[in-house]
Amino acid sequence: KLNLNNPDKNYLWAEQWVENSMPMTVVKHGPIIKKINEARFLSAGHFLEQGISIIADELFWDLDDITRFLRLMQGFQVILIKVSVNESIGEQRLATRCQGSNENLDNFATNFRPSGMCRASANVTHRFMDYDFTIDSSDKSILACAESINRWLTTLKEPMAFKRLTALYGPFN
Repeated sequence: KLNLNNPDKNYLWAEQWVENSMPMTVVKHGPIIKKINEARFLSAGHFLEQGISIIADELFWDLDDITRFLRLMQGFQVILIKVSVNESIGEQRLATRCQGSNENLDNFATNFRPSGMCRASANVTHRFMDYDFTIDSSDKSILACAESINRWLTTLKEPMAFKRLTALYGPFN
């Protein structure tokens, strides 16, 4: 169901356009992927209910996903961290990850990580969000980013981004 060459709108499909002469690609979620996302959020909540802290890597492509996440995470301490990357570096990393896949990188329909996806995510996924901390990973290793986040966490008094988003998009009962 991840084959964007033959998309199933119950699962995923790509929308692509050109902005400033650069390809932009957004992967849209159908109703089954929305249910899968909700199940992942519920699963995260179950870990938290058991006192197990988790780190979740999420891209919120639309406001509906954000509000679903906010509703299901009510009652938990949620810290929102934005990890950004320079667009050209992100696209290079994307191409490097895909090189071993034997897929045509020029044809977005045959590649689950199509050209322009990183660029679009940098512009699209953050428009409805708020964060407690931001880190630019453009010139940092994964370990250096993790160390920066860990140092910041030791200074955190109270995360506020989740509360601000809940106030903005809620209430959630």
